[in-house]
Amino acid sequence: MLPRLLAPDVVVMDYHLDDGTGRDATLAMREAFPSARFVFLSRDDSDDARLAAVEAGASAYIHKSSPGSELIAAIRKVAQGASLISPAMVARLVSRGRDREHMRDSLSPREREVLQLMADGVGTRRSRTGSGSATRPCAPTYGRSAPSWGRGPWSTP
Repeated sequence: MLPRLLAPDVVVMDYHLDDGTGRDATLAMREAFPSARFVFLSRDDSDDARLAAVEAGASAYIHKSSPGSELIAAIRKVAQGASLISPAMVARLVSRGRDREHMRDSLSPREREVLQLMADGVGTRRSRTGSGSATRPCAPTYGRSAPSWGRGPWSTP
């Protein structure tokens, strides 16, 4: 498998794959490469696809109609440790799930805790360790770096 030879820092993942979903592939790749970061590139604008990407640990979700320069900028920012998924979007996606009760019940206590920390804007260092002060928000450059997210029902008011 080529990724095993390359040990990627950033993976650009499509949500829809011929033999499954990008979410499933991302979860499998996280097993082999826990430090890899993921940028989802998809034609799917649905909340379900975005939520699946967030659940898999995506650091960015870019629509395929976005300019190439936006994808390149996202890859560079994610490689530097940034997350382009805002805490507000995470909270909105979780609350808009079709079956919110089922979704909450299917999450482990730790998953619920991490999602709540992200929704509260707690820094990445604190969300990993559970202690310390938040040194930077999870999505410090969301408004400037992902202008295409300003379109649609998931945009921040």
